Amino acid sequence: MKRLFAILPAVGLSRRMGVPKLTLPWGDRLVIDRVLDALDLPAITARVLVTRSDNVPLVHAVARHPTVTLLQPDPPPAEMRHSVEAALREIERRFAPAPGDGWLLVPADHPLLDRTTIATLCEGWQTCDAPLLIPTFDGATGHPVVFRWDLATEVFQLPPGTGLNAISRRHAAESRQIPVANPGICEDLDTPADLARLRPEFPRASPPG
Repeated sequence: MKRLFAILPAVGLSRRMGVPKLTLPWGDRLVIDRVLDALDLPAITARVLVTRSDNVPLVHAVARHPTVTLLQPDPPPAEMRHSVEAALREIERRFAPAPGDGWLLVPADHPLLDRTTIATLCEGWQTCDAPLLIPTFDGATGHPVVFRWDLATEVFQLPPGTGLNAISRRHAAESRQIPVANPGICEDLDTPADLARLRPEFPRASPPG
């Protein structure tokens, strides 16, 4: 069995939302609870979330998930790729992954992700010989993307100012797509309009402010 490790970069300041979006109510829980719960599967060896030390509400929320590894680099990562690098180093230190293992890049602001979707990706990865496994819904690509572990080396070699999309583009011809039944793979939560649009799925969720 190939191991999988989930990486959640969560150092953003939620400027477009106007309030910290990951600790917004979503149904009877919070946005971050829903995402972490979706990843709580036996097929995922570890979940690593990277955030700022001053994001106290998020730190407290993650503490309710005792099996999640919380990283708070000092200084805070300037870019998402730096958050990913911190998580990759921690996973390497603790688990020494094999080259064929994988890591999921999981945007923490995708509250419509569910365990069925993640389980589909986990199962697909066991028979995948491609460097990337990308979920699709109705032909549109989404998140989370699974990267083969040996691509971690390429993350550390990216030039300054270059994002992880450069790796996806470099290996686009070799990547594999896997259809899933959840349109939420394409839905992120950035603005109050996003919250209002997605909220009908969970009527008890409250808008910011």
